[in-house]
Amino acid sequence: MDKVQDKKTPVKIDKLDTKNRKVIVKNPSDVELLTTGFIHDAKTVKYVELVTATLVVSRNVFSTIGSGLKSLVGGRLQGQIKLMKMNRAKIIEEIREKAAAVGANAVISFRIDVDNVQGFVNFFAYGTAVIIKY
Repeated sequence: MDKVQDKKTPVKIDKLDTKNRKVIVKNPSDVELLTTGFIHDAKTVKYVELVTATLVVSRNVFSTIGSGLKSLVGGRLQGQIKLMKMNRAKIIEEIREKAAAVGANAVISFRIDVDNVQGFVNFFAYGTAVIIKY
């Protein structure tokens, strides 16, 4: 899902728009996500803007009943795990798309917050879109 970045695999820059000072990234999956607030060995860093994504989901009634029964005896709630993994991937994809849309090729200080409110699961992802060059 997430790519590990090192010096040998630099972030791909498809085209550099010098007039608007933006990087054109054709494939949003090429946008690097970093949980740190800085980038080691980066030659150029331009802070573009804060990017955010929100996703609110609920489970179907049968899955909720099944999880409720499972919680009585204990054990892993496979339906809940599947829901979390699937929606984590969706919100990561959305952040990458938004970063690419504003001309960034990386997101630093990336975070995902997850809350459960009244049976709904709220995913909120955010980070700073930047342009990096190794």
